[in-house]
Amino acid sequence: MSKQALHDAAMERAASLAAYGTSGGVAVTGWTMQEWFGLIGVCCAVLTFAVNAYYKHKTHQHQLAMQRIAAGASCDDGEGAGPSGN
Repeated sequence: MSKQALHDAAMERAASLAAYGTSGGVAVTGWTMQEWFGLIGVCCAVLTFAVNAYYKHKTHQHQLAMQRIAAGASCDDGEGAGPSGN
């Protein structure tokens, strides 16, 4: 068999599985495709919120660490000047 024939057979099989899977999902739940797409949209929105919150938290932690490093470096700048005035 040629590569094209194998590709066509695989695509035909994938299309059949997608069609039967979608039909089975609709038959089991009784939901229309519009309702499924609505559910997928809500799931994507929740996932987007979670990922965004995670990275905002990481950015905040990084900013705090940079502030601590900067505060530590500014304290070390005046090494020679202590209470004795040296």
